[in-house]
Amino acid sequence: MRSRASVLRKPSQPQTQRVSVTLAKGPPDEQVDLTFTLITEGGKGSFGVVYITEIKETGEKVAIKKVLQDKRFINRELQIMRKISHPKIVQMKYFYLSEGSRKEQYLNLILEYMPKTVADVIRGYNKLKRKLPWIFVKLYTYQLFKALDYLHGLRAVFAEMLLGHPLFIGECSSDQLLEVIKILGTPTKEQILQMNPNYKDLKIPSIQEFPWAKVLSRISPTPELVDLVSQILKYVPTARLQPLQVCAHPFFDELRNPNTVLPSGSSLPSLGSQEADNSVD
Repeated sequence: MRSRASVLRKPSQPQTQRVSVTLAKGPPDEQVDLTFTLITEGGKGSFGVVYITEIKETGEKVAIKKVLQDKRFINRELQIMRKISHPKIVQMKYFYLSEGSRKEQYLNLILEYMPKTVADVIRGYNKLKRKLPWIFVKLYTYQLFKALDYLHGLRAVFAEMLLGHPLFIGECSSDQLLEVIKILGTPTKEQILQMNPNYKDLKIPSIQEFPWAKVLSRISPTPELVDLVSQILKYVPTARLQPLQVCAHPFFDELRNPNTVLPSGSSLPSLGSQEADNSVD
């Protein structure tokens, strides 16, 4: 679940750049000079570009997320990333601002490098026409909800790992809402009010709920899986299982079994304290 700047040019440009960066943790505005080498583009998204590079001074491989900075607003991502510290969340090490060719400003977040994302793993198995092994689904989902308990909400990624594709696909927000309704059914007036009081007069089609056992039928879901999905994908936030309740669900009992191993035969990675999971009501 982990992840360039005018000074970070495209691969056709010099591959070594020296930058003054601010430490993410520690005294405010403390800066150090770093040299980035072997800069390559790692990927693009809706909000920016990610570059992969090495810090010459430490030999550490890092990812640099470059996003356009709107001077009218305070960057919430930067504020949050400077504060969080959790073993299941990618760490921000440094950050700096840079200027583009048109004087636009960019924020560059220097992050802990992860060679693959969950999306990469799912695509890899899809190309092989294979399902993501159950143990991986459980491991990734469990760790996501561990991190979620530290942050805030995320649920549909679980279903995407199960099915191999996004659950609610839509070209716009209204399309996506319709896809949600096709599965969860038309929300009641009370549910709409609890989700957003401003939508009390929202006109939506009347559709019956589609059973989760049928939604997931092609992967032969266990009763524990159907129960878990039905309890985390609900309209009303307060009706959903909370993150640690999800981790304590019987679907993840396999991860608490000391004899469980990965398909390769290797031991499971450390999942942190599980005592709290087992005591959640």
